[in-house]
Amino acid sequence: MAPEQSPQQYSISVKEDMTVAKPSFPFYTQLSPLHSGTLYAIPPYDAANQLPNIGKWMIAVQTGQKNTVYVPAHWLDDLNAKGQYIIEPINYIFVVYKNNPEQATELLKNALVKAGFSVKWSGPEYHSDNYHAYIGGTLVTQIKRSDGVFLTFSNNHWLKQNDHFRVMGPFQTHMDNKTAFIFVASVSEESAWSEKLNAGHAYVSFGHARDNLANALIQNGHPTYYVTTNNTLNTAKESTEDHDNKAFVTVFK
Repeated sequence: MAPEQSPQQYSISVKEDMTVAKPSFPFYTQLSPLHSGTLYAIPPYDAANQLPNIGKWMIAVQTGQKNTVYVPAHWLDDLNAKGQYIIEPINYIFVVYKNNPEQATELLKNALVKAGFSVKWSGPEYHSDNYHAYIGGTLVTQIKRSDGVFLTFSNNHWLKQNDHFRVMGPFQTHMDNKTAFIFVASVSEESAWSEKLNAGHAYVSFGHARDNLANALIQNGHPTYYVTTNNTLNTAKESTEDHDNKAFVTVFK
């Protein structure tokens, strides 16, 4: 039986996707708090039109259902001050030029760890897992460790305020007449853990976390660009908070 796709509590569908677009101008942003007052110019991604359609949201598996039900992932099942679910948008794309998916996954994993995003806090005892995303109309899953544990990348201990994300993919395609593998992520920042919080952590930001990841990868020499998206929300039920309809694209060759 095919997985159910449209739970009643949402006004959006897991299968909504977006054709990302090349912007007309560079994106000037304060990426690094270590360089106060300095704006980084992130260039538009020239190959944006070669990217496959990307699903708008990170996708979760809803528990407690007779059949598998996929839902747009919302931040720790928590509500913001307006009573809205915080939906997790795809805000980062990785393009990896390698010959096979195993090589691409290993290259990306090692690059992210080297950039300061550890996988030591992977596992449901630290961060929720078993997420998915749509790339090119195909549902791809969160990448795993060799022992089957889903990987979560984080730049700080899970009990402290941190930026973290899961990587979903790979999706094989051809770009510039070469084999390329596409991965995506929804990068977010959470507060330090507190037993006073309903979900243990509070949502802080999508944009700041995305920018911190971009800065780390740029500092490690990986070319990074941006594309415009159309995956912001502000409905009676859902919000994407500070997400600004921009996704960064980092390319690995």
